[in-house]
Amino acid sequence: MLSLLSTHTCSEACWYAREEVCKCSCGGKNHGILLSATGERPQRTCLIHYKRYRLEAIAGFMESCNIRFAITELAAKSHIYEAADDRPATASQQKWPEVAAWMESHDEVPRLVWVLESYRPALEA
Repeated sequence: MLSLLSTHTCSEACWYAREEVCKCSCGGKNHGILLSATGERPQRTCLIHYKRYRLEAIAGFMESCNIRFAITELAAKSHIYEAADDRPATASQQKWPEVAAWMESHDEVPRLVWVLESYRPALEA
């Protein structure tokens, strides 16, 4: 399988192998993963200010603020000051299966909590 490492985030186009050559940040690791019965959906990622983030949570406004605050507080102890971000789901993100499922049981546009991909917080439930 051919792959080209790029700054494009890995998404549905890669997971369903809509192009013959993988052109995203996974370098071919996730290319076509959802075409097999055992394929597990990879974690969503995005770029914020040229840094790669992974989707940590889908939540309402107050809950997303609390999650982001908890992550930021833990990260600050390690001198990491841009560990989390939360943003309202865009129109295209609202079509993602996991976001659409959240919206079915809530009466608001969700906020997506993104965590710096290199940071692995140990949050307690």
